[in-house]
Formats: sequence, C-alpha cells, structure tokens
Amino acid sequence: MERMVGMTPTVGDIYCVFVEKLQKYTDTFNKMDRRTGFIETVEREEIFVVQGELLQSVKRNLATAGVEVDVDELFAIFDQTRDF
Repeated sequence: MERMVGMTPTVGDIYCVFVEKLQKYTDTFNKMDRRTGFIETVEREEIFVVQGELLQSVKRNLATAGVEVDVDELFAIFDQTRDF
C-alpha cells in the first residue's frame, strides 16, 4: 500500500496490508526451511503457537480501532502460504 498522505486508511486497506505482511512473514520461514531444512514437527508447532499469539494480539489491538479480524481466515492464509 502506498502512503496516502492526509488520507485515513480504510478497514480494507488495513486488512490488505496485514495479509501482505503475514505472507512475507510466512515466506521468510519458507526460505529458511528451503536453505536449511530446519523446520521439523517441534519447530512447526512452535511457529503455529507464536503465529496464534500474534494473530490474537492483532485481533485485540485492531478491535480497539473498530476493525474486526477473522483469525481463522488469517490462519488459512498462513497455511496456504507455508511450504513447511
């Protein structure tokens, strides 16, 4: 999303930026795993736990601004993006 000087972002803008960040976050793990193959069952579970905590935190923080976050939908995007 380009910076919109003097404009207030819409809920859709915020959601799109967040999805983009989530995909980049997930792709970073994909790249690390392709290089080293370090993501096994335990690491995968730890990544999921942390991801869940991050998404719940985002949901709480955005709720104060009146933005509703569907954590299940975001987890689905994470799951579709991951290669590990």
